[in-house]
Amino acid sequence: MNPYRPPLLLLAAVAMLLLAVPGAARADEIVYVDPDTCAEITVRVEEIVSETWAEVKYREKARGPEVSVPTALVVSIRHDAGGAQLKELQNAIGELGRGNLAEARRALKVLSGGGFKQNLESGKLEYQSFSLNDPPGKRKRPPWSSEYAHFFYAKALYEEGSKRKDKELLDHAYLALVDQDLPSGEKDEEGKKKRTGGFLKRFELGNSRYYADAMALTAKTLVGLGRYPEAAKAFKALGDAAIANDIGPKWAFEARLGAGLIAEAEGKYVQAINAYKDAATFMRLLLPRETRACFRNLIGRLHSRARMRAAGIMLRRAEKNKSPAEFAELRDFIHESTPEALAKKYRTLPGSQKDALVEGALDPEVQAVMQNGLGLAFLQEGKFEDAILSFRAVEVKYFQVPEEHARALHYLARAADGAASKASDEARALYERYRDEARSRLKAEYPNSPWAQK
Repeated sequence: MNPYRPPLLLLAAVAMLLLAVPGAARADEIVYVDPDTCAEITVRVEEIVSETWAEVKYREKARGPEVSVPTALVVSIRHDAGGAQLKELQNAIGELGRGNLAEARRALKVLSGGGFKQNLESGKLEYQSFSLNDPPGKRKRPPWSSEYAHFFYAKALYEEGSKRKDKELLDHAYLALVDQDLPSGEKDEEGKKKRTGGFLKRFELGNSRYYADAMALTAKTLVGLGRYPEAAKAFKALGDAAIANDIGPKWAFEARLGAGLIAEAEGKYVQAINAYKDAATFMRLLLPRETRACFRNLIGRLHSRARMRAAGIMLRRAEKNKSPAEFAELRDFIHESTPEALAKKYRTLPGSQKDALVEGALDPEVQAVMQNGLGLAFLQEGKFEDAILSFRAVEVKYFQVPEEHARALHYLARAADGAASKASDEARALYERYRDEARSRLKAEYPNSPWAQK
């Protein structure tokens, strides 16, 4: 017998002990990033104690000490308990992420328990408060599944309402987000008007991981409803809260985008371009006060994304007007936004700040807009081969940005067609293959995109 081989009975005993360890049957999981290296860390936990907009608290072992991680660093949380309802919630959120908005909305409405419902006796539509079955007491809160379903239902309403330009759906999103008197004017037993149980009241003071998301969603919903002064106030409230509660630079960014989103909705495009440029400047000015490397990198990305929002308006305006001057302005702006240009412009900044801005310009969302803008400028000038190189960069490298990828495929086909008309027989065959492959891929991957219909 091998003296180093444990007896089978001992192995069996160890296995039984492992099965008996508290928490072994649970598989809740939190993924977050290290604030200094941005490396992802996965931790399996026995209990998630709370999820607020500031921090997520958990216990790795039963009756163990509470550990917390800033919510701004959390990538994802996977809950294990919930059975069939958990699976339904995961499926509904997945449908929302895949853009199946109506399907997601219908499923999330059932799971959330709130919103307009048909009274089976009267046949009339009645509004059921989201907080109807919440436990009493200010310190008690609904289960996490109710919180998630409520937020994602509001998000589904907003996204579908925005896509379809459906004010009724946007109105319903607002009712789900902001606590108001029930539309019916119904009163409780004490004669007080019943409320919708809106998310921001239900989880007030940031008592939800999605609270900042809900504040941003409320502001955007007000933009969609054309209630611009209220939207401006909502964006300001988000910005003030982001700074006061240190919930991460993402929310300061979302708040700063508000002025541009409102100006765009009003058709004030020059004002919107300037607002997005101001948002980029604001993000750059946040850099000196940020000591965490991962957040510095995020600020760098957000700086360039704000600039690319301005570029996006320039691009759409130039497309619409087919103006050589506007394409030239777009190209110049993009050249000023490249990593090389930013490295030169900010060469006097401390290395960590300069690097964050330079690396931020390499963000796929930023590069996709840049390459499409340059490609369109080249296409307008009849420089078909240069245009093809730009659009193919989006096709090959930045396909994870759907809107820009679809745009690139459409214009790649046009650029390749233009190049084929001027090419020799051998080169013509290559350009025609580029054209046909781009058209085929566009129709296959984005059949409902307006780019596939052009």
